[in-house]
Amino acid sequence: SEIAVLLAEQLFQNSDREICLCCSLNNKNVLQTIEIVSIGTVNTCVVGVAEAFKTAIVSNAIGIILLHNHPSGSCSPSKEDIALTRRFYEAGKLLGIQLHDHIICGRNGKLKL
Repeated sequence: SEIAVLLAEQLFQNSDREICLCCSLNNKNVLQTIEIVSIGTVNTCVVGVAEAFKTAIVSNAIGIILLHNHPSGSCSPSKEDIALTRRFYEAGKLLGIQLHDHIICGRNGKLKL
């Protein structure tokens, strides 16, 4: 998670819109891929489950980490963020790909859901 956050923070640093990334992990929890799965607006980002898991499936990942930013700088999760985490957790169980973390990055730090 720490390596993924360091890489994501570079991308999120000057972003004025929400961006969601999906990181694929191998069976040793080593980062394999990082993909932008959605770019949204200043306060929302629509993230499709199929699009996010696509690269994980193709790369034979056994786990994923979701990361997204809040351009406002706040790391507080919205009810949509919490619902997204639940959707990805349940989808991952069906696919055999574990959701390890969902991390929100803001100017005031990071929050793991």
